[in-house]
Amino acid sequence: MKKYLFGIIFIFIFSCQKSDSVNKTSFWLWFTMPSNYSDADIDIAIKKIKDTGIRNILVNADSTGLEKIIDKASRYDINIHAWFITMNRRDLAKNHPQWLSVNRLGKSLNEQKAYVDYYKFLCPAIPEVRDSLKEKIKSLCKIKNLRGIHLDYVRYVDAILPIGLWKKYDVVQDKVYPQFDYGYHPYIRSKYMKKYGIDPLNIDNPEFDKQWNTFRLEQVTELVYQIDTLVKKYNKKLSAAVFPTPAMSSKMVYQDWGKWPLDFAFPMLYHNFYNADITWIGKMVKTDTETALPETKIIAGIFAPSFKNPGDITKAINISFKNGASGVSIFGLNPLKDDPKWEELRKIIKKRNN
Repeated sequence: MKKYLFGIIFIFIFSCQKSDSVNKTSFWLWFTMPSNYSDADIDIAIKKIKDTGIRNILVNADSTGLEKIIDKASRYDINIHAWFITMNRRDLAKNHPQWLSVNRLGKSLNEQKAYVDYYKFLCPAIPEVRDSLKEKIKSLCKIKNLRGIHLDYVRYVDAILPIGLWKKYDVVQDKVYPQFDYGYHPYIRSKYMKKYGIDPLNIDNPEFDKQWNTFRLEQVTELVYQIDTLVKKYNKKLSAAVFPTPAMSSKMVYQDWGKWPLDFAFPMLYHNFYNADITWIGKMVKTDTETALPETKIIAGIFAPSFKNPGDITKAINISFKNGASGVSIFGLNPLKDDPKWEELRKIIKKRNN
């Protein structure tokens, strides 16, 4: 009888632990915290997020802001990950314009913009760029109770925008055009010439040159591996916001995230950007679970503003889990503002966690 009771108790404890673990990693929120947020604002936001059922927040804030929100979040059993803008660095570009990425026409982002003024992508191959980024990440890793580092913009400038954005930026990108084909900084070109004996600017049809494109992909991948080594020293989790699938990422932004040593990958499955319906989200998730490294959990990133009808978020979440997602992350909701989507989220999260 004692053996039987012990078995029941063990199963109960194990089940609770498993359920708790699932709940804590299933739902996430991208959240940019304004610098003028008061302690009261932070407390209100954390309580609302907690009540909704979200247990992980990817926070875009400086070190002081992260420390403040971590202090509040720890009281509510919520994990905070630092949302780190990686290659698109206006701060570093201001002091080191020579580090900015260069396109196939030989134009640096210091000379002309690509799409928007805030695109200040650095060349990922330059050792000083890598060292500067790692120093910033190292300082974040030292923040007490920070759970992880979340990389964003860990890529090149968009060679091809999602089709749903072509009209907005007045472009047609049926192929990779030279003015949007970045990755030709003199340093990366010299690195390639040293290895292969040819200047990438002299390559015929570079869009289809596997060796050159693989080389560009490898520069970002090398950086991610270096960051992973650093982050793991501090016992933090590493995640990244990425384009919908490794194949799409490799072509659109030279981002081969299927080879990255991530704990969590957050494919940004913003279906309206691709003129797709909600079922497309499930197809992308299925592809990602089949192509990412086995240790990488797929967290489907969904874009709240794109859901216009009641029940759409519920459908997107259910289809994500049905196709193998380990979790779902929401972008674009401000916890200090009323929005009916919060209530829909609360209901679907409660239902899935029970």
